[in-house]
Amino acid sequence: MSDWGMKTSLEGSEVSTASVDALSMTSQYASPKIKLSQTPAHFGIYEKTWGSVSNGSFTLLTIEHGYGYKCASVCMVSYPVGVEVRNNFLPFLTGGLTIYNACDTTNFYVYGRADGVGDTLSGQVWKFKYYIFVDNGA
Repeated sequence: MSDWGMKTSLEGSEVSTASVDALSMTSQYASPKIKLSQTPAHFGIYEKTWGSVSNGSFTLLTIEHGYGYKCASVCMVSYPVGVEVRNNFLPFLTGGLTIYNACDTTNFYVYGRADGVGDTLSGQVWKFKYYIFVDNGA
C-alpha cells in the first residue's frame, strides 16, 4: 500500500480521494511544526504603539525558544497607511525603517534599524504576527 499516513482534507473534500491541493495537512509532505504549550507562546501577535523613533538599532521583541539550535521562524507586520491597513512579511523596509526577524540558538527576535524616522510613526499601532517553528532553520 503506497497511500498511507495522516491526512486532513479541506472542507468540502473527501479525505480518501482528495488531491494534495485539497488537503490542509498530509504526512506525505513536511509541515512546519509549532510547540503549542510553550511559555511564552511560540506563536502570537505582538502589538507596538510607536512613539518618537531614535536613529540606530532597536529590538522590539525577544522570546526564548529553548531549542539549542537556530530554528525556523516567520513574522508578518500589519500597519496603517492612510485609511488602509497593509500586511507584509519581514524583512520590511519603508521610509528609513527596516525591521527583521531571526532566531539564534536561544532566542527569537524582531529587531530593526531606524534612520531619520523621528516622529513620523508616533501614535501608530503596528501588529507583528509571529511563528517560531520546531524545525531547524539553519
